Amino acid sequence: MADVDGTIPANAPVGNITLPFGQQDPARASTEMTLGLNLDSNATDSLASLVQAGSTNVTTVSGYAQNGSGGTHTITITGENASFSQLSGNHANVLDDFSLGDATATSNLDGAGNLNPGTTYYYTVIAVNELGQSTGVEFSHTLVAGNDSIVIDWSAYTDLADADKINIYRTTVAGDYTQGNNGWIAEVDVSGSTPPSTYTDLGDTPISSINPPIVNSTLNLTGQVKLSDLGITNATNFQISVDNDDWVTLTQLTVDSTVNDLIAAINSSVQGVTASIVDGQLELKRDYAGSPSVYNVRVRDLPYPDQLDDFGVGDATATSNLDGAGNLTPGTTYYYTVIAVNNNGKSTGFEFNQTVAAGDDSMVIDWSAYADLADATSISIYRTTVPGDYTSGSNGLIANVDVTGGTTTYTDLGAAPLNNENPPTVNTTIPNICLKVFGTSTFTVNNGTASTIQAVDVFTPTVTGIDFDPVALTLITDPNTGIVTGISDLGGGGVTISTGQGGLVGDPDGTGPLTSSTLIIETRDTQHATSITAYDSQGGRHTITITFTKSWENNMWYWEASVSGNEEIRTGGSGSVNFNADGSLASFNFEGGATSLRIEPNNGAEEMDITILAGTPGGYDGLTGFAASSTATARSQDGYGLGVLANISIDSSGTITGIFTNGVSRVLAQIYIADFNNPAGLIKAGKNLYQSSANSGNAILGVPGSTTSSTITSGALEISNVDLAQEFTNMIVSQRGFQANARVITTSDAMLQELVNLKG
Repeated sequence: MADVDGTIPANAPVGNITLPFGQQDPARASTEMTLGLNLDSNATDSLASLVQAGSTNVTTVSGYAQNGSGGTHTITITGENASFSQLSGNHANVLDDFSLGDATATSNLDGAGNLNPGTTYYYTVIAVNELGQSTGVEFSHTLVAGNDSIVIDWSAYTDLADADKINIYRTTVAGDYTQGNNGWIAEVDVSGSTPPSTYTDLGDTPISSINPPIVNSTLNLTGQVKLSDLGITNATNFQISVDNDDWVTLTQLTVDSTVNDLIAAINSSVQGVTASIVDGQLELKRDYAGSPSVYNVRVRDLPYPDQLDDFGVGDATATSNLDGAGNLTPGTTYYYTVIAVNNNGKSTGFEFNQTVAAGDDSMVIDWSAYADLADATSISIYRTTVPGDYTSGSNGLIANVDVTGGTTTYTDLGAAPLNNENPPTVNTTIPNICLKVFGTSTFTVNNGTASTIQAVDVFTPTVTGIDFDPVALTLITDPNTGIVTGISDLGGGGVTISTGQGGLVGDPDGTGPLTSSTLIIETRDTQHATSITAYDSQGGRHTITITFTKSWENNMWYWEASVSGNEEIRTGGSGSVNFNADGSLASFNFEGGATSLRIEPNNGAEEMDITILAGTPGGYDGLTGFAASSTATARSQDGYGLGVLANISIDSSGTITGIFTNGVSRVLAQIYIADFNNPAGLIKAGKNLYQSSANSGNAILGVPGSTTSSTITSGALEISNVDLAQEFTNMIVSQRGFQANARVITTSDAMLQELVNLKG
């Protein structure tokens, strides 16, 4: 019988060899772990999700970050989205109502003596233009003793530029302007380039004892109103231009068309513009948002034959002129209004003024800058020394100048006026859609704004928890609306950010946030894990998992080791792995200066110190980084637990190998073969055994197949040592003898059968 080391003593009796089954093999602690196969360079499981939208108007976030990196994106959004060019609500010349503070009254001593000191007077101020009248608020003032007039001041009224006149109502009985000296006391022209903002009430008899209007009489449109009901006499030349492009004429309209027909004509004929009724007014909107210098809407009526434009600032001027007539007073300020006239009607003019210089005695009125002069037949000139009032004294219409020959100036010599009358305040040319619907004959809708939105991302990766430096992100603009609707390059792209109506940071018809908005988006880590069982010095099993997490940097992954029980990773539990551009391993690194993975088993065994073998730098024998499926695995480790001998194997050289239950194989014994110089001299000892003799010589021991030419066939029966040819010959002879004997018996049986037949 072999001992525990598998050695059979030389003096052991001849018999069956017994091996030491049940022999134990000691455990071995793991000292190396080998990694191999691929980590996908294009992998991404980095699903994005919305954590916080704030006031960004972001509703959903979907898709996977292309860089595969997980973490938190804290995006600060500032600025405002692009806005549309539009007329919203009130159109040109639609007046705001007066409110408290828009008009005030103060005492004033001027010697007229027509108001009573100590009396409380109530006033209502109304703004007027072509579309109607505003409503006014009633305010009061008690005249200070010793003063005898009141100054009405409406300079705080914000819509003054859209008004043509200011109507003032006065009463001594609050709310009632119909008695005695109460009522409408003044109409002040404010249409000039420098409109007056005050009026001095001297207590004159009212123009009319009536109450001011209590309802805003500006135009409120409905879709069913006919254009003719608005005073429009020709509707065939209404034009719209988009972004300073060619004019589009809406020739399908007639005076019997409704406002709904007008809206339908605009929306069907003019691309990029939407018309609708908003709060009783026709709203025009340029459907593409952005800078007004690019995205705008121009509206006008094509001029009718000989239709005159109104005079504007600079279209007519006055200068002193010394000609010896001596009919104008030097140092006096004269006010003029110039009106163009033709067969279709009259234009409107603005009031301008000039003070006659000392030593000069006339004024030259020059209208050469009037662009529509070629369509006029005459120029009417009005003069006054009282702004806005041409009806008294030497004020009024002073000249009608024939301009069919190209005359562009007139010298005012101070002659008596032709008529004491005010110039017309309404253009008497053909009423058209622009004037009656929008309150002006031509205008441009260009109040849009370009986007000022900026999005700055601070990314905090989960793998390190350290904030990146802020990065400006690229914004997505809707190609159909010009509105910023999202962010394109979050996480290297691949993430779709959806916003509500109006795009990023709100409604482009209004404004964006006044302060910063914060958008928080999380992206999931892209990971691949592999596990392996390692052993401590006592043979204890420990499952070690290596988790690879994709970095935001190309060709780089972070790794982290974890254990499943009470073990504790002391050092070397994390690091990074980098790949070259050709997919080969560049480096496998430990964090914190470690060179191996050290684990405290916490079970009484020694601390485990495991070297991780990830491959040769520049080679492909370990981990690789190709654009293929992630298959990285922990291939092997060199530790094992306690084992018991469970099986043996014998090879051709006679080596007896023991196989233990822990997977370890150990050599237990060696079978030698004896050779003799004269095998024929061996002496038979029985039972197929021989012994040496002086004739055979001593046995020469050797290893099969090595020091002897003989080999061992494991698991095979020994071949017989008889003469096989002789034995086969003897077997054939015996067979033939048996066959002959069988023939004799058969013949004897046949003869006996025949004899029986004869007897019968």
